[in-house]
Amino acid sequence: MNMMNKLMAGVLGLFVMVSAAFSADMTWTNTAVSSGDFNTPANWSSAFASTNKINWFGYTGLNIYKVTLNLSGNASIGGWDQDYWNNEVNVNLNGFTLDQSGAGDPEWGVWTYGASSIGVTNRIYGGGKLNAMALRVGGAGATATSPLFEIYGAGTRVTTGTGAGYFGNNTRAFIRDGAVLSNDTSWASIIIGQGGSSSTDPKNSVFTLTDSPSRWDNTGLLVVGYVKGDGTLIVTNGAVYKGGGNVNLGGWQYLYNPIEDYKNKGTIRVTGAGSTFETLGRTDVGLLSTGVVEVVSGGYFKAAEVRLGVGYSDWKPPNVSNFDGTNTYAFGRLALSGSGSVAEISSLKVGDKGTGEVIVADNADLAVAGAIELRNSKLTVSDALAETGGGDLTTAGSCILRFELGARDHTLSYLSLGGSLTLGEIKSDDTQLEVDVLGNFSAVLSDKIALISYGSHLREFSNYADQADITAGVYTFKITYDTAETFLTVTAIPEPGTMSLFGLATALAALLRRRLAA
Repeated sequence: MNMMNKLMAGVLGLFVMVSAAFSADMTWTNTAVSSGDFNTPANWSSAFASTNKINWFGYTGLNIYKVTLNLSGNASIGGWDQDYWNNEVNVNLNGFTLDQSGAGDPEWGVWTYGASSIGVTNRIYGGGKLNAMALRVGGAGATATSPLFEIYGAGTRVTTGTGAGYFGNNTRAFIRDGAVLSNDTSWASIIIGQGGSSSTDPKNSVFTLTDSPSRWDNTGLLVVGYVKGDGTLIVTNGAVYKGGGNVNLGGWQYLYNPIEDYKNKGTIRVTGAGSTFETLGRTDVGLLSTGVVEVVSGGYFKAAEVRLGVGYSDWKPPNVSNFDGTNTYAFGRLALSGSGSVAEISSLKVGDKGTGEVIVADNADLAVAGAIELRNSKLTVSDALAETGGGDLTTAGSCILRFELGARDHTLSYLSLGGSLTLGEIKSDDTQLEVDVLGNFSAVLSDKIALISYGSHLREFSNYADQADITAGVYTFKITYDTAETFLTVTAIPEPGTMSLFGLATALAALLRRRLAA
């Protein structure tokens, strides 16, 4: 082993050390940028009998389970297509650049297939740069158990090209400790949650972007939750996602499979102060299936047009059916919770041949620059603020606006509209109001609580006419539709003893919810 260390220290370029069964070592050496063909058997040990097995690390019969690439200078390789079956590949860039050209198949770069029940591991680290044609982790139809893929360390950067990539089949992927992933091809797609081989073999892949200044720059399409596969992207601990293309959660805007196949889920969760998800393209949450965006604990979400519950695709082949009416599979949810949690959106459409739900809670802030449209969907504002800059809010079909009153200043509305409020596109539409009180709400007789402020309004809630009484918890309110706002006036309050019992009941209910959620 000492002689091996001396040899590795004395040769410039790229070294690939392969640990085989029974601790036998095999070495491939690239002494200069342009020499030492990666796919030439003579440059490897005799265990590689043919060129088509050199890049299949761990291929059956070869018993090669661990590969370590250590750079001691800039290097390039061609045809590193995949590490296959149950093995481990580690790439230590050591501050240098490794170019992977993908010769033979230019769209297959670093691919962890994971066809065995054990799974695979792939790590890229060391503060250098890897230029790969694609990152394809967890091959479609494989049965791997949680393949692991990591890019980590300050200064470590991986750039993908035309092949972009996917993370499927229960993959656990991480960008952490200051590393950067970038895709510079605007028309290429990256998929988190590539599906299984059948609807009875679902897959669930999780991609975690964590630790400031870790970053993911993606100019192309991001798909989270594809056919027969669930996917989750977590942005946490101050990390940043910056996108230039569209975002699809729960399906794919270029529909290939019959729409009934999209019974899967895509989730984006942005959590923690400084954690950011930002995209310039359109974001479809619940495209053909289920999609969820969660912004919690001070996270920040920014997008252009956002659609929740999209029951159709923009494009489909001629031989694939599509829905002309409501798609019962398509459901999208946008949920914000916690002080400092913010979502800034250009326009918001909730229910587009599907259904959707928006929840803004616990001092979070939903800021929509343009209009909000709700169709057969629900908006809940719980001790928080939802607002439009200059846009209207329009409901259609059967909708619910729910307000949960808390410690918010009574003079500050829960829903603030820079434009108009229209409760129903047509008179027969059914938009209902729900009001509840939280444990931190308090008021005295004749207090006025602002619910909705607007420039103008058309029609009333279908279940409450002007001056109707509303009972919420132990309070009774009277609703007023004014020219500039809809507000509640407290007309009855409980006796002090009743208030104590109400507070105790609220506390017990909250404790039960926490235990059920644990």
